[in-house]
Formats: sequence, C-alpha cells, structure tokens
Amino acid sequence: MYLDLDNFKKVNDAYGHLFGDQLLRDVSLAILSCLEHDQVLARPGGDEFLVLASNTSQSALEAMASRILTRLRLPFRIGLIEVYTSCSVGISLSPEHGSDSATIIRHADTAMYTAKEGGRGQFCVFTPEMNQRVFEYLWLDTNLRKALENDQLVIENHLAWRSAQSGSTSTLAVT
Repeated sequence: MYLDLDNFKKVNDAYGHLFGDQLLRDVSLAILSCLEHDQVLARPGGDEFLVLASNTSQSALEAMASRILTRLRLPFRIGLIEVYTSCSVGISLSPEHGSDSATIIRHADTAMYTAKEGGRGQFCVFTPEMNQRVFEYLWLDTNLRKALENDQLVIENHLAWRSAQSGSTSTLAVT
C-alpha cells in the first residue's frame, strides 16, 4: 500500500516544518495502530508512507485501508493546535500487479494518485488501465509543451449569441 497525506504542504506552510514533523510522527503512530503485528510501515520521504504486508488478500488490504482512512479523519492535536488530515491510498498486490518490489510500489503509487484524483481521502486498487492513463497523460503533456515551444498551438474562441427578438443564433470564431 502507498499512502500520501492530503494537503500536508498547507499544514507545513501554515504552522512550520517542526509542526509538520510532529504531525508526521503522530500520523505514523495512527497508521501503525491500524496494522497487524507482522506488517511494516515505512516512510520513503516527505508525507508518503508504505505499508508492506505479506500473505494478505485484497479484501484484507481494502479493510486495512478503510481503517486507516477512518483513523486519519480524526483530529490530531499538537500543542494547542488541532488539525484534520486525510490520506489517499493505493493498493497493489503481488503477483497480480507485478513480481518485483519496484513494480509493486510503482503500481501502488499509480493507484494512490488515481485515488487522489477521485477526491482524496479514498483508496484505490491498481488496474493495468491506470498505466495507460499515465502514458496518455505524459504523451499529451510532452506534445503540448513541444507545441508551445514551437509556436504551433493556436487558441480559438467561438462566441455565440442569440437574438432576443428573432430567436436566431449567430456565431463568430476569433483566433
């Protein structure tokens, strides 16, 4: 499982990095309270976490993700300040979604971003179609940037208006 805190940067910007570091410690403990004794929590960096679980079914991981999401909806109190946070979770399984750890983690990360796109505070299980969407996005991003660099992008506005008297519609293309 790949977890990413939602809006963590806003907390850091508002209260500072020391506050953010304490929140990360508290969030770590909250996530740990939702895990089984043989599962491992890791923090690869920033506000991202990995949960490593072996011999676990998809339904068990989905139940764990739900527990984590529910727990993280509760407020965290640091000093006199109370903050609410949430996270987005991506789930990837072996061997269904890959046989090596790098692929499993990458697919869980892809699923996490899909969950984030769906409205944050959710979990999503990886599907191969998600990779296709990532490739399509990268292709579009690359080609739009090239078109901008080469002055090949033309923006057109189409104006339409309706006459109140006759009810007819007119259009005008502006480039």
